[in-house]
Amino acid sequence: MTDWLTVFLKISSILLVILTGYYARKRGLFDENSSKLISHFVVDIAMPSLILGHMLRSVNPEMIRATWYYPLIGMSIVLLGWFVGWITQAFAGGANRKHTYSFLVAMTNWFYLPMVLVTSLTSGSEAEEAKYVILLFNLGIMLVLWTFGVWWLQGASGISRETLMGVVKNPGLIATVGGMLLSALIPEVRTIHEVTPHNAGALLLAGRVVVDALAFLGSIALPMSLVMIGVQMGGMKMEDKTPVVAVASSVVGRLVVTPLLVYGIIVLCEGWGYPLSNTAKMVTLLVAAMPVALNSSLFVTRFGGDHAFAARSVVYSTFLSLVTVPLIMMLA
Repeated sequence: MTDWLTVFLKISSILLVILTGYYARKRGLFDENSSKLISHFVVDIAMPSLILGHMLRSVNPEMIRATWYYPLIGMSIVLLGWFVGWITQAFAGGANRKHTYSFLVAMTNWFYLPMVLVTSLTSGSEAEEAKYVILLFNLGIMLVLWTFGVWWLQGASGISRETLMGVVKNPGLIATVGGMLLSALIPEVRTIHEVTPHNAGALLLAGRVVVDALAFLGSIALPMSLVMIGVQMGGMKMEDKTPVVAVASSVVGRLVVTPLLVYGIIVLCEGWGYPLSNTAKMVTLLVAAMPVALNSSLFVTRFGGDHAFAARSVVYSTFLSLVTVPLIMMLA
């Protein structure tokens, strides 16, 4: 069982960093253009560097064979959230909000916040395993987001070629798959960070330089992602047009109902003889308990839906998660 007070303190520190970004945006230290540029740097360079460096260090063929189904678990978390939103969409406050409502309940903040939390809550081999689980969940969730998620927001119509290319060209997915292949096919890359001028040739030393550069770039990814979450929240326009019931119901569905259902399924699977490791169980419950993903608002704006509704759900669920996540994680 995870200590609720430890989780509460860690989330409090994370929210404080997010609030720093929010304050900076309101003070005018960031504008819309600078926010987009820095966010692109984090998403397209810093975070893929973190992912690639982690994959090169930790992945081996045995691990891939043992965890091949983890992306399916990530998919299942999102689809279960969508189901919760679908069966409760009567609370959406109008037919025009139903698709947005169920999308918001489904789209947990599956990557940045869990990655920061597991870095704070775990250490050593447990931390490495937890990060690996999140990265594999990311594979499955990104596929659902860019296919089923876009299809649903567009009114259950067709998926464009541009949307599918968004999956193929995603830097995080490229880093994940590329890192897994390199580490599995070339065993030497798993220990390249340990080579020295005294025990390696020029090629391995050049590889060490690259790996060290990835580590430096990756080290700024998580703190900068938290700051930019706050910056982007500070730039959201939340018009007073969304019914309170719709926002409250979407937040409860995301923060309470979905993680409890996920926990129930975990318990059932354990009873049927299909248990997850303690670390995988913790990460699964953590991802399921996260607030509405920040990029949900961006997807609603781009592919159709109620932007003001999405903005409110993102903001309120993020701050209410300070209370709900520690309580949910007591089950882990």
